[in-house]
Amino acid sequence: MSAITAAAIVIGGAFARGKILPSLIFLFAGVTVVYCPIASWTWNANGWAYQLGVLDFAGSSPVHMSTSAAGLAYALVLGRQRISGENSHQKPHNLTITFIGTVFVLMGWLGFDGSSTLNTSMRSVVAVFNTVIGASMGPAATCERIVSGLVEITPAAAYVQPWLAAVIGLLTGLVCSSLEEISTWIKIDDDLEVFKLHGIGGACGSFLTGLFAASTISSLDGLGNEYSGAIDGHGKQMSYQLADICATLSYSFIMSSILLNLKYMPFIDLRITDDAEETGLDLDRFHDEVIGN
Repeated sequence: MSAITAAAIVIGGAFARGKILPSLIFLFAGVTVVYCPIASWTWNANGWAYQLGVLDFAGSSPVHMSTSAAGLAYALVLGRQRISGENSHQKPHNLTITFIGTVFVLMGWLGFDGSSTLNTSMRSVVAVFNTVIGASMGPAATCERIVSGLVEITPAAAYVQPWLAAVIGLLTGLVCSSLEEISTWIKIDDDLEVFKLHGIGGACGSFLTGLFAASTISSLDGLGNEYSGAIDGHGKQMSYQLADICATLSYSFIMSSILLNLKYMPFIDLRITDDAEETGLDLDRFHDEVIGN
């Protein structure tokens, strides 16, 4: 399930510009070469991050940070959209469906975080509660802000006190809001804001987990698990988190950039034609839109 989620996030880097078949080839290779190693070093008992003591409750590194770096590489290789002017396919498709989709994502996330304890305990309850708090905090209660809040609380959900979950949500929301123009600054088209929400938001959440993790929360499952952060006097935890952030982002970006050399393969063209981009992928590849018209 995590791998499927990761693939869905990565494809945001190809929004409105990437061909479907090359995207599928890249996603298959990316899940194999990028996602699996990062998931292994995060969750496998023999993984270097696991043994180092990195805290990543529900997959911020393999699911969010790694996919944001891969999406960034994809967006850079594809280049920016070439069309200009007001075109119907550039506008929001249907805000009602966007809202409904966000609600579905929130409900799924509650199950994802709540079940990541692998037991039914008070720690699971706290994880769900913290997930709701993280999604609710931020400068503006928008669909984008909800997703950002869910991303940043993913590594911390079962490690921090509820009031600190609110602090993490607020701080990360402020950081993401201050970087609203980051796609313009680095000259990419990232219409789904994959790098900002999942990369920067995930990195902030992971780092703040190392700051705010409390053994009183992690021990609630009754299994003797006590994980502490700087707030509990274990300041080294922040350096562990920072090492994992740097390793995840750099490994994913480098490996994804290498995999994207498939654009040089015969009969493989990553990008759609200018005419198809002007028309819009829905109309060019499938059929006329019905919902939202």
